Parts: sequence; C-alpha cells; structure tokens
Amino acid sequence: MDRLSFLNVLNSSKGQVKTPDFVIRYASNNLGLNRYSVVTTKKISKLAVARNALKRQIYDLVANIAGSHDIIIYPKNEKISSELHSAVSKIS
Repeated sequence: MDRLSFLNVLNSSKGQVKTPDFVIRYASNNLGLNRYSVVTTKKISKLAVARNALKRQIYDLVANIAGSHDIIIYPKNEKISSELHSAVSKIS
C-alpha cells in the first residue's frame, strides 16, 4: 500500500474494528483486491526481528482473503489470535 492510500485509510471514517489483541482500520478501494499494512511499535517488542516476524505471520494469515479494501492492522501484543482472520473476513 502506498503512502497516499495509507493516509486515506487513516483519515477515512469508513470503519474500525477493535479487539483486545488488535485494531483494524479500513477503507474501500476500486482495485478488486485487499491491500494490507501492518503497523508494529516498540511497545510490542524492542527487537526489530520480533516485530518483523509478527508482521510476516499476520501477512500470511490474511493473504488469501478476497475483497476490495485497504486495511491497516495494529497488533497490540505479540500473540496472534484466530479472531484476526475472522475480523478481516467480515470486513471483506
């Protein structure tokens, strides 16, 4: 997702899903496919290796979900729950 699309999702009031483990913000796009961005902070882990591993796991989890949205995922901790897949599926 490019910077302009990322900012569009942040400024859009289209939708937001909050759970104890993550926050998802989303906006529609006209591309016919979902585009994802995962934002991890040092609050989750001080090690970049751990944060990047978490991003890869999240991308793998949501890779095959069909839809037409730009989606930003903010994990709140290092554990990945099955709620993430179902929440993203409901958006699309």
